[in-house]
Order: sequence, then structure tokens, then C-alpha cells
Amino acid sequence: MRIKQKQEKILHSIRNFCTYMKNDNALYRILIIEDDAIRFNKLQKMLHKRLTNAMISQNMHAVSTICNMPVAEFDIVLIDLSRRDTSGQNLRNQLAGLQDISKVIIISERNDLEFTSALLSIGVADYLYEKKLNSMRLCKSIVNVVERNKIAANLTELQRQNTDLFNLNPLPMWVYDVDTLCFTRVNEAAVRKYGYSREEFEMMTIRQIRPTEDLPILENAVEFVKNHQKLFSSGLYRHQTKCGRIITVELVSNIIYINDVKHELVSANDVTERVTYLQEIEQRNLRLQEIAFTQSHIVRAPLANMLGILHLIKDMGLHAPESSILLDQLLTCGDQLDNNIREIVKKSTQI
Repeated sequence: MRIKQKQEKILHSIRNFCTYMKNDNALYRILIIEDDAIRFNKLQKMLHKRLTNAMISQNMHAVSTICNMPVAEFDIVLIDLSRRDTSGQNLRNQLAGLQDISKVIIISERNDLEFTSALLSIGVADYLYEKKLNSMRLCKSIVNVVERNKIAANLTELQRQNTDLFNLNPLPMWVYDVDTLCFTRVNEAAVRKYGYSREEFEMMTIRQIRPTEDLPILENAVEFVKNHQKLFSSGLYRHQTKCGRIITVELVSNIIYINDVKHELVSANDVTERVTYLQEIEQRNLRLQEIAFTQSHIVRAPLANMLGILHLIKDMGLHAPESSILLDQLLTCGDQLDNNIREIVKKSTQI
């Protein structure tokens, strides 16, 4: 029962593909390298049978001249090697120089696995055995190659964009090996910020951009990363540039894998000025707290004494024997109050 279901599924896929091929109106720009008119017409008929909007061109030159052909304007290059001198190494050398070899489909009467493997190993898109060639097989190969090349082009463009995001990022970025701690990639912003050249970075580890006294903090952070398969983290750390300047950076990092090796992608934002500014505000707040304490305690103590003395003098009168003593104490309290006010003014000017 399962075998029958699989057979029906395969037949259904084939019918869908056949229907697709019959209705394929996509534009295919195809160059056929063939110097025999009869064989060219045969291939042309096969293509038009399935691809209704194919633009087919013929080139009658020898295969040896393919490196000089303008193949960039074509989606597919069909090379018919039947009844040609298809010396394996010679042909391989000729094709290896073709820039767009991923567009090349070889048609040959040789059913030789070693010969086929040799051509495919240099990047030829497909190899078709002539005796089993028909319109379906030929057009299926073309559609597969074109779609595969589109996917490859999209991936290449995506990789280029990702590379640009890394290299052109205004923030310093780098990638390092979690086991060795060696830098594997750095962007231009990191070169400018830290003062090391790319060549110097390639010979360094992330330990060398940390102050010596902060290395235990680094070791703990790395050990934490090693114990996780996935980890997105951020935090403030101190770094040291090539000239010895200490900067405070906000690091944002994420674990990535390159060829199954654990790395960490790191972005560093220099927040030294912001941290310094916040520290200055904290120092000012501390001074204000000291001033507030001085005003509420040190200033009020002599002032309270002065008020008490004045009340005593008022009750006893200025001509009382004790009044002169109280007036001396009043002057002393006044001097204390004056000194305390001067100290407050001095601290205020330092804020």
C-alpha cells in the first residue's frame, strides 16, 4: 500500500512538472555552441517544444575559443561535444577559464563517469548523455540550472550585504574564536578606534585590548560564553587602545558558528564620555548632599546658640553682670557661623 502511494506521489510530481514545462513562459536566453546546422536545429526544436519564450543564439566557433565569448548576456550556454575532440584534460583546461561556468551544460556522447566528474568538478552546471537526451530532460536541466543560479546569485548578494553591514558599520565590530580568543575578523571602525591595523589584529587575542587588572573579568565572561550554545548579551567593560588610553565600551555580543566552530560576534560602542559625565553628576550630587548636611547641622548649631544667648540677654537685660559674658559667646558663635557659611560658598563653587 505504501509503495503504491509513493508511486502515485512520484507520478503526480512528474505530471505537475510536465504541466509546468508546457506552460513555462519565462524568458530563457540560451547560447548553443554547435557548428553542425542539423544538430543545432534538433536542439532548437527540443527547446521550443517546452520553453515557449526561449531566445536561442548559435555560436559555431570551436570550444577552445569559449573563454573569449560574451556569455554574460545569456542564462544558459549549451555546448554540444558530440563528434568533437573531447580530450578530457584539454577540454577541462579550456572550460576552467570561463567566468560564468555555472551556466554551462555539456551534451556529450561519452557515458564516462570519470570524464563527467572531471567536468562537474570545475563547476560545469550539468552533463547530459546524448543517447538519453529528449526535450523533457534537456529543458528540465535548463530550468534547474537557471533557478539554482538565481538562488546562488541571491545568496551572493545577501552575503555581500551582510559583509557591508559588518565592514561599513560605524561601530567597532569583530569576530573572535571562543576557544583561542583570537580575532578572526575586524571592521574598519575597530581599526580606527583601537589603533591597530588589520594585520596586527589577526595576530592578537581579545585579552590584548583589556587592561591587565580587568583580565579576570574577561576570563569569567568567556567561561560563561563557553557554557552556552546560544547567548545574546550586553554590558559595560573597560578596553585599552594601542596608545594605552582606557575607554569604557558597551559591548553587545552574540554566539555564531563558522564552519561548526563557536565564535562570538561583538559590537562595541564607546560610552566613555557618557560614563564620565554621569560620574561627574554623581560627584556633584555628593557635594550637594554635603552642603545640605552642612546647612542643616553645622550652620544651625551656632545659629541656635546665638538665638539662645539673645533670649537670655533679653530676659536679664544688657546691664546684668552676666551680659558681657553672653555677648562674648555671641561673638564666638557669630565667627563660627561666618566660617561655616564661607565653607559652604567654597564647596558651592566646586560644583
